[in-house]
Amino acid sequence: YRLTGSVVYELPFGEGKPMANSGGILQALAGGWRVASTFEDQPGSLIQFTNNLFYYGNIADIKKSKPEIALRPDGSIDPNKYWFNVANFETNPAKTPTSFQTRAFPFQINGLRGPGLHYVNLNIVRNLRAGGSRTVQLRVDCQNLLNYAAYSNPVTDPTNTNFGKVVAAVSAAGAMRFFSGGVRLTF
Repeated sequence: YRLTGSVVYELPFGEGKPMANSGGILQALAGGWRVASTFEDQPGSLIQFTNNLFYYGNIADIKKSKPEIALRPDGSIDPNKYWFNVANFETNPAKTPTSFQTRAFPFQINGLRGPGLHYVNLNIVRNLRAGGSRTVQLRVDCQNLLNYAAYSNPVTDPTNTNFGKVVAAVSAAGAMRFFSGGVRLTF
């Protein structure tokens, strides 16, 4: 699922509003502003174990109550942070299953999901009268206002040195904060 909420708020200043409505410079500067925001929240996808692997423990122990991101802001990897519990997986390539062995480990673990998305977007709009029926609209938009880094799923290959770690951020444009502006003339 993806939960999305939005809100639009017209600031209470200016002509016909409860505050700063008596004319003059204050009304001219404060009036006509509108702020809108969206919030998006989506849990991560179920983690897929596509390799044939050996696991020697209780599958319920794989999911951690507090998963950790191994990727640091400077791009290095914290070797002590894991998204899921990697104990009891066979990590020695010489002891992993071969292609003729039947797969017994599940493709997915119930409730074991990758990092989710949590975005807040914001825009600010000001409409100005330009005489007659003409208006000028000034607009500034900010995507990913809180500069939330979206992360990829953890590595699921037990023979990889980063097994169980989140080591990459999403490289899409939605994964960074950016601002845009615009002007619209209506006549």
